[in-house]
Amino acid sequence: MENKIINLAIKQMKSDSINEIFSQESFFEEYFKVFCDNKPFDENIINSIQHDLDINNVINLSNTLINKFLKKVNILSRMNIISDIGLIIFIGDGNIDGHSIILNKYAYLFIDLNAIISRSDKNYDLDAFLSHEIIHAVHYDLNKEFYPKNYNLTEDKYFKTLIAEGMATYMSIYLFGIPENSAYWLGFLAKNEVDEWVCNCENMRMNIGISLKKLISNKKFDKNIYDRLFCIIRAEKLTSYRVGYYYGCEIIKMACYENSINEAFRLKFNDIKKYVNAYFKITIV
Repeated sequence: MENKIINLAIKQMKSDSINEIFSQESFFEEYFKVFCDNKPFDENIINSIQHDLDINNVINLSNTLINKFLKKVNILSRMNIISDIGLIIFIGDGNIDGHSIILNKYAYLFIDLNAIISRSDKNYDLDAFLSHEIIHAVHYDLNKEFYPKNYNLTEDKYFKTLIAEGMATYMSIYLFGIPENSAYWLGFLAKNEVDEWVCNCENMRMNIGISLKKLISNKKFDKNIYDRLFCIIRAEKLTSYRVGYYYGCEIIKMACYENSINEAFRLKFNDIKKYVNAYFKITIV
């Protein structure tokens, strides 16, 4: 298994012209297009990178992430999860801590050190976070249908995201032994809060399913439902949001009862629809 590690963060910290890095690196072109609606970082953010961060902290955190990444990839290799993924470390605006990106048909997980450093004073589970993003990269490497750039239909935005996040959540538990509480919320919520969140997820399941069925039938995208499933609305109660991570995890768990792990990673959306409908107990897709 070959693994490519690209540390743009060090390059950014040492550069005399950070703007050139943003304009010349293919990573940023794809990143802005797929994850930022073609909106580059604000000029003030770019100019603050070298001023706000200490290069020694950047180097130390980079080394920690690289070592953890290599150990986890080795775990996957020993389990015969055959995937050739890479790692990209960079400094951005801190809005997206990490995910996976495809460059030249090659899947990388990416990590924004700005986001990681800003969370360092919280109960942020770096191990759970890295496990989650590694699974995204493996999933997209083996099954590019679920890469966000390939979401073309209304149902894709809801359900391919649901499956992708469910895959990353469940497999981080199953393959890396991440505790459920951490896999669900990466340490942001205490156990009693996670328990409350799970209860809320179950209580909302039927209504969410009905709402999704109507939206799919009408080919309508509702940002409020999307936010309820996948986002954190800071002014609202956290335990009523990101419910899609729980639903997706439960759906992938169902799929893994009938398929091997390697098969589950490769399941097409049409293959997974039956598990979605069975979970919500309603024909949605």
